[in-house]
Amino acid sequence: MKFLLLLLIGFSLSSFKKLNTNDSFIDEFYTACDEEYSYYKVIANESNSTFEYIIVQGLINDVACYGVCYTNNSGNYTFNISYGGSRYRFNKTDNNNSYCVAIKSEEPIKGFITDSKGSDKELFALKVFFTNQFDKTNAIAGNGNVKKFNDFSLMKMRSRIITVIIYASASTILLFGLGTLIIFLIRHHQFKKEKSEIGNMNIKDLLNEESNNKFDEESIFDQNDIKTKNEEIVLDKDDYEEIKPNRDVKEILRNEGFITDYKVLSEDEKNQIMVKLMILKNNKEISLEDYQKETKELWKK
Repeated sequence: MKFLLLLLIGFSLSSFKKLNTNDSFIDEFYTACDEEYSYYKVIANESNSTFEYIIVQGLINDVACYGVCYTNNSGNYTFNISYGGSRYRFNKTDNNNSYCVAIKSEEPIKGFITDSKGSDKELFALKVFFTNQFDKTNAIAGNGNVKKFNDFSLMKMRSRIITVIIYASASTILLFGLGTLIIFLIRHHQFKKEKSEIGNMNIKDLLNEESNNKFDEESIFDQNDIKTKNEEIVLDKDDYEEIKPNRDVKEILRNEGFITDYKVLSEDEKNQIMVKLMILKNNKEISLEDYQKETKELWKK
């Protein structure tokens, strides 16, 4: 008999509607509206199994304002708004419930809920309205004792989509920067290597080697093709007969940006001029006589 009685009591208790713990938070919001608004109206009150939100519109000492209250019925959601292009959270919070009484109607307002994965869902959008657009007819009269306008803070956490965009942009910039740095280092290394090779090349030894090389007729020509010394001299003359000696070689060098006061030059600078003289000779821009004359002057101690 006792067991049956306890069973009936338990069944009776389970049939009662569960007390909504958010009621006191909503009551607190309405009490704050009564205290701070001069006149206000409830313009939205939406509720489902996941959330409930309330929006009021009114005047606080002739300042057009909105008030928003959000409560969680179930699920791990947080509420935030977009105001002037930035995301904000309300400072008044309690177990993911939040409200802000006095938001100045200076920017469009959008309300969002964000789940634990960072995904957003838009709940509402409010347009800017002005004091003369508010109809006081059937409005609730309050005390008009505003405590603080726009009582919210800039959100530190962004939605998942924004976070992905930020990380993707940062990764792209990082990869581009690393690629640019690698290319710069490779080119810088090649430049230093080429400069080192030119700097280490002993042009004076090269010149001496060039002048000491002998023409080995037998290693190149067959016995029947050996030229006489006279023919070789004629050939040399033919090679350079188009180039008249006594050209102003220094002027050519100066036009190329070289300093022709050889006494003040370092050995590396002289090497660079020597390379240029060899190029001018090989391209037949100066005569052999001018080349020899200028190189002797270049290396004269």
